[in-house]
Amino acid sequence: MRTAEIKGKNRDRESGVSNVIGVMMMLTIVIILAAMVSGFADGNMNVKTDLPSANLAVSAPYTESGVVFIVENRGGDVLSGRDCSIVTFIDDKQSTFMLSDLDCEKLAAGKKAFAETAKTEKLLGLTQSALNGFAETGKPMEVAIYHNPSNTLLYKSKIILGAKP
Repeated sequence: MRTAEIKGKNRDRESGVSNVIGVMMMLTIVIILAAMVSGFADGNMNVKTDLPSANLAVSAPYTESGVVFIVENRGGDVLSGRDCSIVTFIDDKQSTFMLSDLDCEKLAAGKKAFAETAKTEKLLGLTQSALNGFAETGKPMEVAIYHNPSNTLLYKSKIILGAKP
Protein backbone atom coordinates (compact mmCIF):
# COMPACT_ATOMS: atom_id res chain seq x y z
CA MET A 1 0.00 0.00 0.00
CA ARG A 2 2.85 2.25 0.70
CA THR A 3 3.88 1.97 -2.93
CA ALA A 4 0.45 3.18 -4.06
CA GLU A 5 0.67 6.20 -1.76
CA ILE A 6 4.09 7.12 -3.08
CA LYS A 7 2.89 6.78 -6.68
CA GLY A 8 -0.04 9.01 -5.88
CA LYS A 9 2.23 11.69 -4.39
CA ASN A 10 4.55 11.55 -7.38
CA ARG A 11 1.58 11.91 -9.69
CA ASP A 12 0.62 15.16 -7.93
CA ARG A 13 4.17 16.48 -8.25
CA GLU A 14 4.39 15.56 -11.94
CA SER A 15 1.12 17.29 -12.76
CA GLY A 16 2.31 20.41 -10.91
CA VAL A 17 5.48 20.51 -12.96
CA SER A 18 3.45 20.23 -16.18
CA ASN A 19 1.27 23.19 -15.20
CA VAL A 20 4.30 25.39 -14.53
CA ILE A 21 5.91 24.45 -17.85
CA GLY A 22 2.63 25.10 -19.69
CA VAL A 23 2.24 28.54 -18.12
CA MET A 24 5.86 29.42 -18.93
CA MET A 25 5.41 28.36 -22.54
CA MET A 26 2.21 30.39 -22.89
CA LEU A 27 3.89 33.42 -21.34
CA THR A 28 6.84 33.08 -23.76
CA ILE A 29 4.53 32.87 -26.77
CA VAL A 30 2.58 35.95 -25.64
CA ILE A 31 5.79 37.95 -25.15
CA ILE A 32 7.13 36.95 -28.60
CA LEU A 33 3.82 37.86 -30.28
CA ALA A 34 3.72 41.20 -28.45
CA ALA A 35 7.26 41.98 -29.63
CA MET A 36 6.37 41.10 -33.23
CA VAL A 37 3.23 43.26 -33.20
CA SER A 38 5.14 46.14 -31.63
CA GLY A 39 7.91 45.91 -34.23
CA PHE A 40 5.41 45.73 -37.07
CA ALA A 41 3.47 48.76 -35.80
CA ASP A 42 6.67 50.75 -35.25
CA GLY A 43 7.94 49.89 -38.73
CA ASN A 44 4.73 51.04 -40.37
CA MET A 45 4.73 54.36 -38.56
CA ASN A 46 8.19 55.27 -39.90
CA VAL A 47 7.39 54.72 -43.59
CA LYS A 48 7.98 57.85 -45.65
CA THR A 49 5.23 58.67 -48.09
CA ASP A 50 6.98 61.54 -49.86
CA LEU A 51 9.25 59.50 -52.12
CA PRO A 52 10.18 61.40 -55.28
CA SER A 53 9.16 60.15 -58.67
CA ALA A 54 10.76 61.39 -61.86
CA ASN A 55 11.24 60.13 -65.40
CA LEU A 56 14.96 60.75 -65.90
CA ALA A 57 17.19 60.37 -68.93
CA VAL A 58 20.99 60.53 -68.96
CA SER A 59 23.26 60.94 -71.96
CA ALA A 60 26.88 61.74 -72.69
CA PRO A 61 26.97 62.84 -76.34
CA TYR A 62 30.06 63.85 -78.26
CA THR A 63 29.90 67.52 -79.27
CA GLU A 64 32.28 69.87 -81.06
CA SER A 65 34.00 70.61 -77.74
CA GLY A 66 34.08 66.98 -76.57
CA VAL A 67 31.88 64.76 -74.42
CA VAL A 68 29.25 66.48 -72.25
CA PHE A 69 27.19 64.90 -69.47
CA ILE A 70 23.43 65.57 -69.48
CA VAL A 71 20.68 64.65 -66.99
CA GLU A 72 17.12 65.42 -68.10
CA ASN A 73 13.93 65.33 -66.02
CA ARG A 74 11.29 64.33 -68.57
CA GLY A 75 8.47 64.48 -66.05
CA GLY A 76 7.62 64.07 -62.40
CA ASP A 77 8.73 65.73 -59.20
CA VAL A 78 11.24 68.56 -58.91
CA LEU A 79 14.54 67.15 -57.67
CA SER A 80 16.92 69.05 -55.43
CA GLY A 81 20.50 69.01 -56.65
CA ARG A 82 21.79 68.61 -53.10
CA ASP A 83 19.59 65.57 -52.45
CA CYS A 84 20.57 63.51 -55.50
CA SER A 85 23.85 61.69 -56.02
CA ILE A 86 25.04 60.29 -59.34
CA VAL A 87 27.20 57.17 -59.44
CA THR A 88 28.98 56.18 -62.65
CA PHE A 89 30.97 53.09 -63.61
CA ILE A 90 33.18 53.05 -66.67
CA ASP A 91 36.05 50.68 -67.37
CA ASP A 92 36.15 49.49 -63.70
CA LYS A 93 36.33 53.09 -62.49
CA GLN A 94 33.63 54.41 -60.15
CA SER A 95 32.83 58.07 -59.73
CA THR A 96 30.29 59.68 -57.41
CA PHE A 97 29.10 63.28 -57.50
CA MET A 98 26.01 65.31 -56.69
CA LEU A 99 23.43 66.60 -59.14
CA SER A 100 24.29 70.07 -57.81
CA ASP A 101 27.81 69.57 -59.25
CA LEU A 102 26.14 70.00 -62.66
CA ASP A 103 25.27 73.58 -61.60
CA CYS A 104 21.71 72.49 -60.89
CA GLU A 105 20.01 73.43 -57.64
CA LYS A 106 16.57 72.18 -58.76
CA LEU A 107 15.80 69.89 -61.69
CA ALA A 108 12.17 70.44 -62.69
CA ALA A 109 10.20 68.50 -65.29
CA GLY A 110 11.27 69.44 -68.81
CA LYS A 111 14.64 70.79 -67.66
CA LYS A 112 18.20 69.57 -68.23
CA ALA A 113 21.33 69.74 -66.11
CA PHE A 114 24.64 69.39 -67.93
CA ALA A 115 28.38 69.58 -67.57
CA GLU A 116 30.64 70.81 -70.34
CA THR A 117 33.62 68.70 -71.43
CA ALA A 118 36.16 69.92 -68.85
CA LYS A 119 33.70 69.45 -65.99
CA THR A 120 32.62 66.03 -67.34
CA GLU A 121 36.26 64.91 -67.32
CA LYS A 122 36.67 66.10 -63.73
CA LEU A 123 33.41 64.53 -62.49
CA LEU A 124 34.16 61.17 -64.12
CA GLY A 125 37.81 61.30 -63.05
CA LEU A 126 39.09 60.82 -66.61
CA THR A 127 41.60 62.62 -68.76
CA GLN A 128 40.48 64.30 -71.97
CA SER A 129 42.21 61.66 -74.11
CA ALA A 130 40.67 58.78 -72.12
CA LEU A 131 37.18 60.30 -72.31
CA ASN A 132 37.51 60.96 -76.05
CA GLY A 133 38.86 57.44 -76.57
CA PHE A 134 35.86 55.94 -74.76
CA ALA A 135 33.51 58.12 -76.84
CA GLU A 136 35.14 57.11 -80.13
CA THR A 137 34.81 53.41 -79.32
CA GLY A 138 31.26 53.77 -77.95
CA LYS A 139 32.23 52.55 -74.49
CA PRO A 140 29.20 51.83 -72.25
CA MET A 141 28.95 53.64 -68.92
CA GLU A 142 26.62 52.56 -66.13
CA VAL A 143 24.83 55.44 -64.42
CA ALA A 144 22.70 55.38 -61.27
CA ILE A 145 20.96 58.35 -59.65
CA TYR A 146 19.90 58.14 -56.00
CA HIS A 147 17.65 60.34 -53.88
CA ASN A 148 19.73 60.40 -50.69
CA PRO A 149 17.14 61.45 -48.04
CA SER A 150 14.83 58.54 -48.93
CA ASN A 151 17.61 56.19 -50.11
CA THR A 152 15.64 55.65 -53.33
CA LEU A 153 17.08 54.63 -56.69
CA LEU A 154 15.62 57.04 -59.25
CA TYR A 155 17.47 55.95 -62.39
CA LYS A 156 19.81 53.18 -63.46
CA SER A 157 20.94 52.39 -66.99
CA LYS A 158 23.91 51.84 -69.26
CA ILE A 159 24.55 54.63 -71.71
CA ILE A 160 26.98 54.80 -74.62
CA LEU A 161 29.58 57.53 -74.38
CA GLY A 162 29.58 59.70 -77.47
CA ALA A 163 26.12 58.58 -78.63
CA LYS A 164 23.53 61.17 -79.55
CA PRO A 165 20.79 61.68 -76.90
